[in-house]
Amino acid sequence: MTNYTVTKFKIIETIGDSIFNNNMEKGGTLIIKPKNNYVVSASDFSINTLPNDISSVEFFDTTTPGKIGNEVYVFAALKPDFVLSKNTKIKLRILGDAKVWRVEEQNIDINIKLIDDKNVNEFGSVTVTSFGDNTVATTNNVGRDGVLDIITSIIKGNAKKNVSTKVATISVVANENYFFSSKPYLKKLNVKNVLLKQTSVTRDSNNKATAYYYDVIFKSNVNTFIEGQQPVFIEYKAVELPIIESEITHVSFGDTIVSELGETRPIKIFGTEGAEFDLTITKSSDSVSSIVSGNTKTFTPYGTISAINKKIPITSSIIKSGFCEFLQDFPMNITASTTLSGAMSNTTAMSVTSNAGVAVGDRVIMGQITGGKIIKVTVLNPAGANTLTVSGNITAGNSSNVKFIRSETYDINIYPKSGTTLGSNINQIKPNFTIKQHISPTLKLALTSSHCTNPGNVKYVGRVNKFGTELNTISGAVSGTHAVVTNYSTKDRFKITYTLAATSSIWRVADATLPKWSSTDSTASSWTNSVYKDTVSKYGASTVAGNGGTHIEIFNIAATGVSSGTLTLTMDVIIKKWGTEDVTMTLDLDPAYDT
Repeated sequence: MTNYTVTKFKIIETIGDSIFNNNMEKGGTLIIKPKNNYVVSASDFSINTLPNDISSVEFFDTTTPGKIGNEVYVFAALKPDFVLSKNTKIKLRILGDAKVWRVEEQNIDINIKLIDDKNVNEFGSVTVTSFGDNTVATTNNVGRDGVLDIITSIIKGNAKKNVSTKVATISVVANENYFFSSKPYLKKLNVKNVLLKQTSVTRDSNNKATAYYYDVIFKSNVNTFIEGQQPVFIEYKAVELPIIESEITHVSFGDTIVSELGETRPIKIFGTEGAEFDLTITKSSDSVSSIVSGNTKTFTPYGTISAINKKIPITSSIIKSGFCEFLQDFPMNITASTTLSGAMSNTTAMSVTSNAGVAVGDRVIMGQITGGKIIKVTVLNPAGANTLTVSGNITAGNSSNVKFIRSETYDINIYPKSGTTLGSNINQIKPNFTIKQHISPTLKLALTSSHCTNPGNVKYVGRVNKFGTELNTISGAVSGTHAVVTNYSTKDRFKITYTLAATSSIWRVADATLPKWSSTDSTASSWTNSVYKDTVSKYGASTVAGNGGTHIEIFNIAATGVSSGTLTLTMDVIIKKWGTEDVTMTLDLDPAYDT
């Protein structure tokens, strides 16, 4: 600002005065004064950014622009909601400059023909707007027979000789759902007196340029005429915006197995910002009842059910991804609740008010069962209606509360909203995810023979998917009649001693190679259900299902008492890993020993 000065403006008002109440000045006027040998014009000055308290700024010439004696008045209007609450200083950042006064300056004629040829330009439009005292006349030569429109804008006016002058503005806007991969430009051929000066660009949320804005700048030392110079062409090409869909990339919820007694899990859904979805969690046994505390309803193949609606929040991250989360309660899967209809005194016989909904294998939940002991239903109605036999002794008073729980599978399904998809890491077939809730598995080792009274089962209640070495604090295996268990210090190992009295005659060996054990080949094992993994045939036959994942090994199998009336059979058992289901492994002794 070395070649002009700007006066200040000061008004004195009372605190509380406001534009709204019409009891104070609407604004103030500043004066731009050129220094010696300089001249000013209102068109040469502008404001880049308005201060917070100013609604508009206007520039006015007092006489002829660019002539000696002309000053520029600057009127700054206060905002309509301005209230004077304290001493206030407002600064205007005025852009522009005075020009050196030259006596020989003279105006020359401006004539510019600017063409937007739709046969060259694609998927956009051009608007030419006059500036100052100049004029713009636009005509459209409508295309036909395969030839597209040619739009011509004639800019007329005058400018100072050899002075770069803004004569018009141009906006080039891409069609909806299109953007400019490169800047529009002027193809000028032999014309050198016209150029474009970019003033701004509009970009979408993905930083794609959808509009460019320019000043048309003219400079010449002679008059120009439409007939005497080549036209200039504005050229551009917009391309279609890529379809960007938000995506749910993955879901995190911890282990795929929840406690049979219930637990609360944090569930995190990851995706690109703005991805919206409904989420349901249903039991496989009841696919129309969602267990989430929903804030919406969503339509599913099973009906309209409660769901939780979420949207991945906007982040400042460059990768534009994030997550949302919530806490989900997975309750005990209670299949029946009732009360005792008779007291129990260290017995496995149970009478209840109703055993409707109870099934063999259900776990019994009572306050009187302590120490982490697992007791399950083994027989329904052994002594008439509403009676049960359970796997362990219980002592409890009449009318005590009894609950029964059962294994369950929870299906987690995500229903993306419009514009959102499921990522490749998510199963596209429902259910998208599953969480299992298994009852603690029971291992039964049974022995049968046609030549003696069958001994009782050896039973061992484990924990789902635990390694045998992880369960040193549980009670271990339990003996059956004539099947004595010796638990070792580590509860993954125990010894069974069967004492088998022949019903007639004496025992003899039928096959000295038996009994034998295998946990990988059912044809090489004397026990049923000894194979813990599914067996896939190499020759295309059907897959043979395993026992649910309970992996044990039996070794040191030995027998004494052959040629006598009592056979003693011993063996060691090691629990490698527990599976998810109850399993009974039965040894048929007949192929090995008879009488």
